[in-house]
Amino acid sequence: MLVKDDSIKSMLNGVDKFAVTSKDYILNNVTACLVNSNNPILKSNVVSRKFLDFYIVYRVLVKVPDDDSNVLSYLVQKSLLDLNGITENELFAVVHANTNYEVSGLFETILGYLDYNEPLPHSDNEAPLFVVTNPSKCYGASVLITDYLFNVREKLSYDLAIIPCSVHEIIIFPWIENNMDIKSFVEMIHTVNSTELSPEDILSDNLYKFDATGLHVAVL
Repeated sequence: MLVKDDSIKSMLNGVDKFAVTSKDYILNNVTACLVNSNNPILKSNVVSRKFLDFYIVYRVLVKVPDDDSNVLSYLVQKSLLDLNGITENELFAVVHANTNYEVSGLFETILGYLDYNEPLPHSDNEAPLFVVTNPSKCYGASVLITDYLFNVREKLSYDLAIIPCSVHEIIIFPWIENNMDIKSFVEMIHTVNSTELSPEDILSDNLYKFDATGLHVAVL
């Protein structure tokens, strides 16, 4: 379980503060988190980068001594980078190279949450829907800023339409040119975001397209 804690001091029990804030430790344990442009943490001293219509912030993972089931994390502040002589470009290079993500069928993912083990009805006419996230299922939408989706696109052999379910996961399915009702998708995403998600879990109201050149906001 990933436990977020934005105060380094509050997690010092049993943790070497100097070790987990050193340059080598940061670069070996940093992870990307995507947040929407209205997230209040962007008004603080955190390190961030604008990416399309959202922002990247960075967290450093810290394992809890004698408790392998819990992992703490803290937000990277600008002052910490200055102290260690690290640039934001160095952080981005690390997280951009991350390939630790998982792809699973949408309905299998939902039923996994429900602990349902019966076989699913299937139709050959159904468009394949996949969920992409990371093993912790926390801030897994960060896959959008990596090259991982190039590999997914190559294996599936089609351009990808992407719904940002939340900051934690995305849904991908085939992009069918000239048959994408982008306006309806955007309206659906906005409705779900405004009625089902907490503000900090919302990533974007947009639909995205991933093609041979990379990620784009789908244009109406």
